[in-house]
Amino acid sequence: MRPIVCLAIAVATVSTAFPSSADAATIVRRMLENGGSACTGALPTYEGALRKRPQAIANEGTTTAFVTCSLAINELDASAPHLAYLRLLNNNAVPVSVTCTFVNGAQWQGSEFFPMTLELSANGSRNWQWGVVSGTEPFPKRQVNFSCALPPGIAVAFVGQEFRQEIGAP
Repeated sequence: MRPIVCLAIAVATVSTAFPSSADAATIVRRMLENGGSACTGALPTYEGALRKRPQAIANEGTTTAFVTCSLAINELDASAPHLAYLRLLNNNAVPVSVTCTFVNGAQWQGSEFFPMTLELSANGSRNWQWGVVSGTEPFPKRQVNFSCALPPGIAVAFVGQEFRQEIGAP
């Protein structure tokens, strides 16, 4: 065979061994963390009313307590999250309105704030999400944080995020 033909065959063989980015598969990854580890009182004065358990952080006081929750930054991929969420529990025998704000970003790069107030049914729980459903997608930054005003008897069970990650050829 001529050297040019051998080179063409070798290039064709090698190029098919590595998929192009158009052939890359994308999967959805989820990162969850329990409220007891991801959240803390926004000020030391709130810590006395908050009880941290392995599966949640709850306001067991008699007045509203503010908590902040943060998830680890996804350094595995440059993808920003497309969905951020938390689950709240109402340990009261009556419905309660709760306000939480999703904070996307960090102090050194600027942040975007997405507040939401929802009603929790008596002795019920509810997932809240910011993203496609609430019309706040896309999030330009990778930091997922929450700030919530927890009335007495309300707990943060977990916080989470979803992001898309390219993993190579399907």
